[in-house]
Amino acid sequence: MPLSVKHAKIPPMGTGSPSEVDALDRAILDVLAGDARTSMAEIGRRVGLAPSTVTERVRRLEHRGVIRGYRLDVDLSKLGFALSALVRLTGQNVSSHALLGKVIDRVPEVQHCHRVTGQEGWVLTVAVRDVAHLESVIETLAHYGLPTTSVILSSWTAERLPPQS
Repeated sequence: MPLSVKHAKIPPMGTGSPSEVDALDRAILDVLAGDARTSMAEIGRRVGLAPSTVTERVRRLEHRGVIRGYRLDVDLSKLGFALSALVRLTGQNVSSHALLGKVIDRVPEVQHCHRVTGQEGWVLTVAVRDVAHLESVIETLAHYGLPTTSVILSSWTAERLPPQS
């Protein structure tokens, strides 16, 4: 089954309305950021609300687009993808938005694709089986821009929201 690619457009800094999210919504989001599978009853216990109230607030946050979805976190090494790398693409073609769709459609090893400022137009995260596989992916990505690659030695993810101002 082909994968569905959803382009997550991140709004520019300073836009949006933080006032749409009150302190209780924020408390619910903090719990979900740590574990999106937390039950509504458990969230209610942690934030002092009835489970039905939590459910309604979560539905409103989803409807307003504050909560955009829920993700699956998979250990890719257990699926045979022992290496991850960052590939930065530079060149004339990398400023095109059309590049994003082409790269994701044609290079399934691409896990993340970020359009960035600076010399590089794009920073990609790729998952590969081994160095030979990485070399093959780099050769494919070279069709879209000049690649510069860094193998990821280790990674950490903060399972939390940024602090409120």
